[in-house]
Amino acid sequence: MKLSKKTLSKRFDLLEEYNFRQDKTNRDESIEVKRCFTTQFHQTIIASTAIMAAVISIMGKEPDWLFLAITSALLIALCLMTIDVGCHKFNTANRATAYQIHLSRITDYEESSRKKSKIALELRRIDWEEAMFAWRIIQPIIFDFFYRKNKRKYEDGVKKELVKKEIKRYPWNDTKKLIKSGIKDEKGDIEGKFYPGTYLRKMMFIMNFVVVLILIIYARSIQHLLDLNELYSLKNFGVLSFTLITLGYIIYQVVHCHKRCTRLESGLNSIQTSAFVWRIVCITMLLARLESIKKNRKTAAKDQIYKGYTIELAKIASTDLYFKLHIIHEWLEEKETDIIKMIKNLL
Repeated sequence: MKLSKKTLSKRFDLLEEYNFRQDKTNRDESIEVKRCFTTQFHQTIIASTAIMAAVISIMGKEPDWLFLAITSALLIALCLMTIDVGCHKFNTANRATAYQIHLSRITDYEESSRKKSKIALELRRIDWEEAMFAWRIIQPIIFDFFYRKNKRKYEDGVKKELVKKEIKRYPWNDTKKLIKSGIKDEKGDIEGKFYPGTYLRKMMFIMNFVVVLILIIYARSIQHLLDLNELYSLKNFGVLSFTLITLGYIIYQVVHCHKRCTRLESGLNSIQTSAFVWRIVCITMLLARLESIKKNRKTAAKDQIYKGYTIELAKIASTDLYFKLHIIHEWLEEKETDIIKMIKNLL
């Protein structure tokens, strides 16, 4: 049944209204999670300072060094957990903001060509929660490809060197690298630069600085707890083991925090790159949905449109998409053409 222009216009207006509301919801969520982290950050700083001051004051001239060491270790853990939560909050904010950019880019799709306008209509119909479900399956697979290179798999017949060369030539997952790869400085001119802002890094630096201050108090406590007369005693072994575990945890969290900040500022989890990832997610979603409909129509489960959808989504993401991430634009162009053909055949 062919829809009239009036019906199509009405449907378009409804989608526009839905996208507008979703845009506002995502914007509000982004602001809220950033505000939440800022509040938690200040509360952790104040609480840590107040607790350490109170503990030292109460103990007086003869402090209980074991109690002071445990308190210091717990406060260090609190600060590091706040850092971890902060990275999660900014990741959520970037993802929500990126979806706004994704919705804005759909408008450009509509105006570019007739083929793109059909894809744009399908993209507009995707619900936020449905898209988030797909994101949680597809984004981790993309993450593994770029950040767990030692576990990266390659398609049969494709050389590793060619994939690495293509990624180096067009590192779409990292804005900073992408700008550098696209602007050559052969004549000594000014190179392209990318400035993501320093708010997150400054917050993390302050929190890590507090951790170092508490660590000094912790080290002083450990010094008094060690029994130098019995170096190989069970007590010394316990104290040193606990200290090594604490130091290892701190070093791991600081290094991990630095990597996450880099990814949040210019890497895969940044706003700009996440907007592009949303496009990949939604195109993969449409493919999985159409494939499940097509398969169900060939079986007795004709009315069960989403039967097998989750498996199909994971299969496309982990095979077809994964092996084409180094030439992602070619893959998207090919799949968009496939989607249009599949829609025509299923109508």
